Amino acid sequence: MLAGGREIVLTDILAPSTAALWGGAEPWSEMASEALRKIRASGTLVSERMNSLDRWGRAAGAAHWRHADGRETTLQEALLAEGAARVHPQSDDAAMLDRYFAAEDAARGARRGLWALDAYAIRNADDARAAFGFQIYHGKVRSASNRRGRIFFKF
Repeated sequence: MLAGGREIVLTDILAPSTAALWGGAEPWSEMASEALRKIRASGTLVSERMNSLDRWGRAAGAAHWRHADGRETTLQEALLAEGAARVHPQSDDAAMLDRYFAAEDAARGARRGLWALDAYAIRNADDARAAFGFQIYHGKVRSASNRRGRIFFKF
């Protein structure tokens, strides 16, 4: 995203990409782009609060956002609340991640944006059907293990 002529990186979230990957943009990327346009038209970036620079010199971190009504959140929270992105933890800011998960949970509960799509439905861990890609499962974890840097859950 460009802000004031500089590029910023919205950390800790993942939205469908408009980049032409494997022949085209990811499904639902236009919906996410439209949500970003709508949010940007109704507020301003408080850019001086960006946490750090990434290795390419882009501002990175929580993009603090002031809405037209004066309320402040982050741009990440606004996108999550619209269902235009999902939480993708990259930082170790537990308090901020809790806010992001709360915004995502509210959007999922209201079936806004991505969460209205069957592809993003919460799946029952007892269902033996194979599923690929991004999935959220609900169930009781019976065990967890770490093998070569990957975490495995058995339900």
